[in-house]
Amino acid sequence: MKSEKLVFDVLKMVLTSAVYLALAVSGWIFLRLVYTCFVFPKVMRNLERGLSKKIDQMKKNQERRPSTDEMAVVEEETAEDNDLNSPHNLWNL
Repeated sequence: MKSEKLVFDVLKMVLTSAVYLALAVSGWIFLRLVYTCFVFPKVMRNLERGLSKKIDQMKKNQERRPSTDEMAVVEEETAEDNDLNSPHNLWNL
């Protein structure tokens, strides 16, 4: 055992670490591809359903809102009320 020597082969260590790094990167890419093929479509379907529900709710709210003509009448009435009750216009009464 006294005749054994410990030899560091730096080139072999660098190549081995590069191979392990390439293996890790390829595994990561594989997992991303699996996610994209199997999980991502379900996520997109759920997102589409949620957005379609929001659009339907917005359409319902739009139908419930008064028309612009009705809003103009209401604004005119409130403007008249504000003019009469305004403290700045007390001398006009």
